[in-house]
Amino acid sequence: MWLYASMTDRKPQDQDKFVLRLPDGMRNRLKMAAERNRRSMNAEIVDALDSHLLAMESYAKVIENSAVPDTLADEIADAVRQVTLKHLRGS
Repeated sequence: MWLYASMTDRKPQDQDKFVLRLPDGMRNRLKMAAERNRRSMNAEIVDALDSHLLAMESYAKVIENSAVPDTLADEIADAVRQVTLKHLRGS
């Protein structure tokens, strides 16, 4: 994804860092997903966040450029969230 190029252009000590508290069991799920995808846990988290943000940005563009009723827009947003959560859970 597009984030990886910008991350690797900088030395690790110059990259943005963020301490994250994970719910019980999520670290193990991330570790398993990272192993399955043959990448680091950090890369797995960045990919999941990037995928989620891209989906939400795409959704926002569709909604602002259409005459979709608010109730349908909310249903679409819920569907996007569910797909994103399913992806994060590795289902």
